[in-house]
Amino acid sequence: MPAPLRRRLRDETRPAHDRVDAAFDRFDLTDAHALGGFLEAHHEALSALPLDPAPLGLPGVTLLPLLRADLAALGLGAPVGEPVALASEAERLGAYYVVAGSRMGAQVLSARWREASCPRALSAGRYLSDRTMIRGWKALGAALPAVPVAEHDAVIAGALAAFGRFEAAGRGQAARGLAGAA
Repeated sequence: MPAPLRRRLRDETRPAHDRVDAAFDRFDLTDAHALGGFLEAHHEALSALPLDPAPLGLPGVTLLPLLRADLAALGLGAPVGEPVALASEAERLGAYYVVAGSRMGAQVLSARWREASCPRALSAGRYLSDRTMIRGWKALGAALPAVPVAEHDAVIAGALAAFGRFEAAGRGQAARGLAGAA
């Protein structure tokens, strides 16, 4: 009997997830400059993922307007990433897994961001504070068992592609010196 998709996603994307965490851990979210780099990287990655409409009728991804508002509050533009080619609904589902799951990590990051003493950084917290995708995460958990086994590899490929896009965007911003002194 094949492993459940949720477990395969967690296990087979763990190294990619760890690389994304490492790429973004260097951003000091209490510093407006570094927060801006973090948000720019997230906008760049998220804008590259074809998640509108959401796969399988899952709740829509409403994070880009929040990112744009936060970037505007910091006086920054919203970089658009090179589109990620996700050819199937199953691949798009894998990318959705990454985005919806990222909102769990955002709860931890939000606590770090709230420590900001810089009023400018505190003015840009819509994205980190948003909890609407938690509904998407729960709906995704209910939908995963119904995905045919023949599509599991495509779901994992989509998740890996999304993690790769976030990693590249995070490393790119850090290389440009936008991570701060963390």
